[in-house]
Amino acid sequence: MSLEVIELGDPRWGGIVSRGQADIGYCEEFCRFRLTDSDGRALMFYFQDELGDVFDVTLAKDISRLPFFAAVADQFPFKPVDLTSPEYNGPVFIGNPSRPEELMRRYRLAVDAYCRNHQVVTEFVRVTPLLPSGAPLAQVECLQAVSEMVYVDLRDGYENARKNYSSKRRQELNRADRSGASMRIVPADEENIVRFAQLYESTMRRKQTKSVYFHSLEFFCELFSKLGARALLVEAYAKDQLASSTIFFLGNKRVWAQYEGTVYQLRDMDANLFKTDRMIAWSAEHGYDYFMLGGGFFSQDGPYQYKMRFSRTTAPVQQLRKVHDRALLERLVAAKAEYERSRGRVARTDYFPSYWLE
Repeated sequence: MSLEVIELGDPRWGGIVSRGQADIGYCEEFCRFRLTDSDGRALMFYFQDELGDVFDVTLAKDISRLPFFAAVADQFPFKPVDLTSPEYNGPVFIGNPSRPEELMRRYRLAVDAYCRNHQVVTEFVRVTPLLPSGAPLAQVECLQAVSEMVYVDLRDGYENARKNYSSKRRQELNRADRSGASMRIVPADEENIVRFAQLYESTMRRKQTKSVYFHSLEFFCELFSKLGARALLVEAYAKDQLASSTIFFLGNKRVWAQYEGTVYQLRDMDANLFKTDRMIAWSAEHGYDYFMLGGGFFSQDGPYQYKMRFSRTTAPVQQLRKVHDRALLERLVAAKAEYERSRGRVARTDYFPSYWLE
């Protein structure tokens, strides 16, 4: 048995992803995009054993680049790193191993050994919903179910999927159609990306989103530059007024609703849900099996209810949050807290690991 760490740019990367039929978050171009706002490296863990092959991808993020670290840098003769999923990831089996749980156990032991030997403080894996290897992973590691992913099953076509919309949602769509709602897949040119970035930022500020979810114009330009045809920019209009703009990722048999900005004053005009319905139809027409609407946290969550009116089919969103060096984590958290105190601020702790929050 052996674990090989493959660097981005290695000619084997794409072939391994293809053999595992892995989704967009594992692809080279996606990892390159995710490094846009990070000083880290993209790595593939490729494990070979007599029981089979398994792989995953991760970003090794350099903690020493964070502003607070300068005050304690002399205490570290090395640069500590955190591992984090580029998107929805998790270990992928190549083929169908006869003993998947044992193969997963061996793979995870090998990853643990790598982390001990490479100054890895924490590891965060956001597991792809419906991942076939998710159950064996849950048998080996302690996964946290943090929300539910709502998705539309398109394997029987759009018309059958639409029958599962709630009656209220069908009424809203009919009303939106009568009122002149429309949607457009627009070119990812400078004008449209700038319009999206401005709308996205205003939406994030309105929702008081965590700093890690704010992204610059350059970030979105890089997204379309790196992903090309695997990303779509779609706008919704209430008559002639822009109501929302959304970025969709085109994965392996899945379309993912990813980033969105909305015009608050037009939230009740139904244009955004009209756009979602039309993109569900578009996805079915282009041969995709699933339309991933996104997550929700609890039954009374407004966005969750919005998605559930399109489909009541859900899959758990699970995360692996593993601490590989507890003492080092505590030192870094304390250093970040002291840094924030020196600036007259209180360090936020509602993130893993918390020192990545501004």
